[in-house]
Amino acid sequence: MTLTGIRPRAKGALAAFGLLLGLVAPALLAPAAAQEEQTDRGELLIATVDGQEIRQADVSAFVASLPPQTQQLPSEQLLPLVLQELINTKILVKLARRDGLDKGPEFKRQIDSAAEQILRQIFLERLSEAAVNDEAIQKYYDENIVSAEGDVEVRARHILLETEEEALAVVEEIEGGANFEQLARDRSTGPSAPAGGDLGYFTREAMVAPFSEAAFAMTAGEVSAPVQTQFGWHVIKVEDRRETAPPPLEQVRDEITRQLFREVVQNAISSERENSQVVLYDSLGNPLEAEEEQ
Repeated sequence: MTLTGIRPRAKGALAAFGLLLGLVAPALLAPAAAQEEQTDRGELLIATVDGQEIRQADVSAFVASLPPQTQQLPSEQLLPLVLQELINTKILVKLARRDGLDKGPEFKRQIDSAAEQILRQIFLERLSEAAVNDEAIQKYYDENIVSAEGDVEVRARHILLETEEEALAVVEEIEGGANFEQLARDRSTGPSAPAGGDLGYFTREAMVAPFSEAAFAMTAGEVSAPVQTQFGWHVIKVEDRRETAPPPLEQVRDEITRQLFREVVQNAISSERENSQVVLYDSLGNPLEAEEEQ
């Protein structure tokens, strides 16, 4: 944070500010609930620049706008710097007004742009407060997650071999009564061999297509014919099938919140867009022919 020179009166204000740190800092750095209890302190006068006031609320707002790592500086180091920047801002604004910049078109354009962003944010916050609440989240969870058909998972073992002939020989041994797990330990070239070929539970999307198609077409206890993938030839045994349970609400709460917010915003825009006249212009500033809204 860069600083400019301090005039004598500003230095005096800074000294006075240091005396107030014990009162100001706890309010700035306290949790939100504690800050609400100290609302009156937000009106605490910290300094003036040609009669323009700087109050504790201004300091708090400036601190909140800083990067998180900067906010972590010790208050005795951070707050005097913040006050200095606020004093400098008052001086720069005075110079800008002296030059008439507050009357120019660029100032008006930026004010209008900032006002639009502020209004947009306030409106979105109001939409969110009205439509995204615990009741709406619970309803969405019940209707779209709990009631949805769960994914099917399969637990399977496999024996991975280099050639089809080797895979056919293994199938023949299994049909003759050989133990699948032991054959996997002895013959499989895959990383699951030490575990008897056990792959655990997996969804259809977790495996390459030929393997999944074979495994999910089988019933528990069934052994497949050789299946070829880019890894080699597989002999698959399905151990179990199950439907996955829906995730707990708290695990998906943030995702549901985002989805509900997107929906309410899109609905608001779509509804009002029908009553809005939207005109597009070409690169020469000529209006284009109206097109039907999609």
